[in-house]
Amino acid sequence: MISRAREFFRRFRRPLLVATAALSLLGSLSMWALASPVGASPDEDFHLPSIWCGHGVQQGLCEPGSSEEMVTVPRAIVVASACYAFHPEQNASCTLNLPTDLTETARSNADGAYPPVYYWVTSWLVTDNVEASVIRIRIFNAVVFSMLIGATVIALGRRRGSLVMWSAALTLVPLGMFLVPSVNPSSWAIASATVVFSSTVGFLTERVRWRLIALSALGVVSALIGAGARSDSAIYSVLAVAGAVIVTWPAARAHWRRLWLPLVIGAESLALFLSASQGTADLASTSHPPENLGQAVQLTVANLAAMPSLWAGALGLTGLGWLDTAMPGIVWVSICFIVFGVLFVSLTNLTRRTGWSMGLVFAALVAIPLYVLVRNGNLVGANVQPRYIYPLIIMLVTLAVVSLAAKARLTALPLWIVVGLLTVANSVAIHVNMQRYIVGIGHPTFNLDASPAWWWTSGPTPLTVWAISTILFGVFATLSTWLVAEFVSARGLSFAVGTSPKPADISEI
Repeated sequence: MISRAREFFRRFRRPLLVATAALSLLGSLSMWALASPVGASPDEDFHLPSIWCGHGVQQGLCEPGSSEEMVTVPRAIVVASACYAFHPEQNASCTLNLPTDLTETARSNADGAYPPVYYWVTSWLVTDNVEASVIRIRIFNAVVFSMLIGATVIALGRRRGSLVMWSAALTLVPLGMFLVPSVNPSSWAIASATVVFSSTVGFLTERVRWRLIALSALGVVSALIGAGARSDSAIYSVLAVAGAVIVTWPAARAHWRRLWLPLVIGAESLALFLSASQGTADLASTSHPPENLGQAVQLTVANLAAMPSLWAGALGLTGLGWLDTAMPGIVWVSICFIVFGVLFVSLTNLTRRTGWSMGLVFAALVAIPLYVLVRNGNLVGANVQPRYIYPLIIMLVTLAVVSLAAKARLTALPLWIVVGLLTVANSVAIHVNMQRYIVGIGHPTFNLDASPAWWWTSGPTPLTVWAISTILFGVFATLSTWLVAEFVSARGLSFAVGTSPKPADISEI
């Protein structure tokens, strides 16, 4: 019996480890789903009414308002965040007795500012229980992300699949861990950015039929959910497939019939982009367009100088929630150290096509926020939030990991440091995030179970949630690093089996 179990594990070790890593990620994300109250994610007073009205008029959930711009929804989803947003010293105890009546609001997607797909899908999870509905949507989004990651890793195979999972691990903390299991449409934009590029690259170079089918489906679906959630994600999907074609050009040219996938992704992204006004709207009352060329040049120079703080903001420098939950230095310094370190080391083996693709993404990382800021007369820190450009950072890191894996450059020690820093950063981030809502910033305490001013009426205790998230993310960070170690390190981790294979065609894909 024992020998059979050992034989089974030997034969299916890698699929089992991938499944364990994906489930560990899902478990940790699910704990993050419990780590904040109703209304905690950015602009949730807009997104919740939009979700509640995702299927149109429904009695008790979404009823007509006094005008076309108004909808009548449960008051709880409109006012939940009002008592604590922008006031980090204020705990979320005000959400314990949310009102149950209906009220009118103009903050919803009634005018079609956002694409409708995300709101329509998540509206299926809505009931008359607001708290249960919010938790259900958060965990659903965590499942969507984890399943897409796991399926992409399996479809890409041993080498390229490992790179995708490790790229996700490097970039998730803290912003992704907060936004993915939230009701914010950025959850789907993050999932899309993680999968579209890699699945397109795999499709243009793969030879196995079932992998081709799986990768094409993953590419179309991931682009659909991204562009169906945010208009800017549609732009990022087009950039992702353009970068994939550049990186794989010899294979794409040889198998030119496969270019239908980039064309389909581009077409569906364009259609969803045009279906909403978000992508072309100005930034309302805070917009002060430059009056002349001189002002435009001054704004451009000032924003270019401050642009790195926007990138670092996506890695933890900017607060979570309504930008009011500041992360301690150990979180954002650790993640910036890892991400910028990987980007820098990847330059040691940069090929021409990978370089062009990275250049394209980096140019977008500068040009897109710069255009919006200058057009609206803003400086970095106003209107353009780090989460808007976060998907581009994910794509850039994915390309860097691909370049790094072309020739092993890291030893076991840096890999273990990455595992340790990621685990600690996630642990500290979720603890600080929970502390902000349970007792408020300014009342530091490790024992979140002691006297919580806010917590859910049922379920695990705060410290249990924190411990589970810490352990499971540690497992995910360790396994994702173990799976990629043989490709980025000559000796892998200390317990990795085998040595790094010779550089192969991964250097060009």
